[in-house]
Amino acid sequence: MDNQIATLGITAADRVSLLASFGFDAAIPDLYPALLTGAAVVPVDVRAHGVAHAARELARHEVTVYHSTPTVVEDYCARNGQTFEWTEEGLRTRHVRPSFVDEPHTGATVWFNQANLFHVSSLGEEVSEVLLELYPEADLPRNAYFADGSPIPVADLDKIREVYDEVSYAFPWQDGDIMVINNMLMAHGREPFTGKRRILVAMTG
Repeated sequence: MDNQIATLGITAADRVSLLASFGFDAAIPDLYPALLTGAAVVPVDVRAHGVAHAARELARHEVTVYHSTPTVVEDYCARNGQTFEWTEEGLRTRHVRPSFVDEPHTGATVWFNQANLFHVSSLGEEVSEVLLELYPEADLPRNAYFADGSPIPVADLDKIREVYDEVSYAFPWQDGDIMVINNMLMAHGREPFTGKRRILVAMTG
């Protein structure tokens, strides 16, 4: 499991697809890495609802780590504007997304992408170096580029992370608190902690 987590770069910020039944051993590669890292699991019953439903659900829940048969993944890519190719190493996908979007309620133009999280440098220097020793850059499990395919300077990404840190706010949770955020106007995440706590999260469109 540790090797799979490191290879795929799974973190607590990820949403991992689960298309296999909980009782089937094929669920283990998807379920356990999520449990060990704190990532969210997004179960979808393809047999009951079909491939089209699965594609919609995976897009709605913004799944970041995906595992399935070729037929399902190709249909998902086609429905969500992604290009794909099968290589000797497996599947390679590309998805061009805008850096900024207009928030519909306020009309504000906002930075709304995860290039700073998807880029290999977000994993830290040690993990990044190991991955680049194992894979050519084009075959990394996950990475981010400019829309034309050219590399994003790490210094630019470091500046973005610095700004995130400067404007971040640690919410002082109290028992029974409820927090509602507009995820287009405010990012969300969590820091390491000690002790016991239980936070339930719900997302809606």
